[in-house]
Amino acid sequence: MEEVARTAICPAGGVPPYCCTNGGTGPNCYVPPPPTRPPPPPPTPGKDNEYLPPCSNGGVGLNCVVPTRPPPPPPTCPAGGVPPYCCTNGGTGPNCYVPPPPTPPPTRPPPPPPTRPPSCPAGGVPPYCCTNGGTGPNCYVPPPPTPPPTRPPPPPPPTCPAGGVPPYCCTNGGSGPNCYVPPPPTPPPTRPPPPPTCPAGGVPPYCCTNGGTGPNCYVPTRPPPPPPPPTSPAPSCPNGGVLPFCCTNGGQGANCEVPSHTLEEDGYHYKRPNKPFTF
Repeated sequence: MEEVARTAICPAGGVPPYCCTNGGTGPNCYVPPPPTRPPPPPPTPGKDNEYLPPCSNGGVGLNCVVPTRPPPPPPTCPAGGVPPYCCTNGGTGPNCYVPPPPTPPPTRPPPPPPTRPPSCPAGGVPPYCCTNGGTGPNCYVPPPPTPPPTRPPPPPPPTCPAGGVPPYCCTNGGSGPNCYVPPPPTPPPTRPPPPPTCPAGGVPPYCCTNGGTGPNCYVPTRPPPPPPPPTSPAPSCPNGGVLPFCCTNGGQGANCEVPSHTLEEDGYHYKRPNKPFTF
């Protein structure tokens, strides 16, 4: 559990709180330099050098050879890395400094590394394996575009159950909603044709000689005479009077009028003027 917590704090390794991987300490992961070894003691004059003058270079022997120091043991890196600073982050120097990467010139991004192409066990097209024709991680299917407003289709041509030609179905040869038939043009005035003649007699135009009419000279049959009227009893005047009007007041006519007396009969006399009146 402690290793997991350490890994979560220091992804590249090292010991919290500074996660140094070079064995250093502090926020800069400082590594102190190795201690300086003391100089070797001067050579003890031996028998080989007791009869020789001292060497000016501190060497010994006939050739004044300067003894070399043995090489120091190589440093070790318990946490990994490369001596002498044991950097594990790719940096250099005692602080394991990692310079920032240079700003690359604006170029096209490198092609992605070849990877195994994804597969779609249930069908569809990688990378999202959409099977409904959509795109994106949610397989979004855009709604269909709204069609532009168009004119409604024309109505079907009318039919004429009784015959004729649409749209008005005129059967008299006319046109328009009222099936108007224009009158025939007035022919130009011409000479009348000569009257027909009947070489065998008769009266034009059918020249019938049997008294009939029409193109077939039809002679209508005469209707039978009407039956005689029923006989009625002899007229009489049940209330008296004289036939035919049976007047009982001495008058005459259908209204039994009684004539009035004349002026002379009533005693009136007048004289006719000699000349007519003038107005």
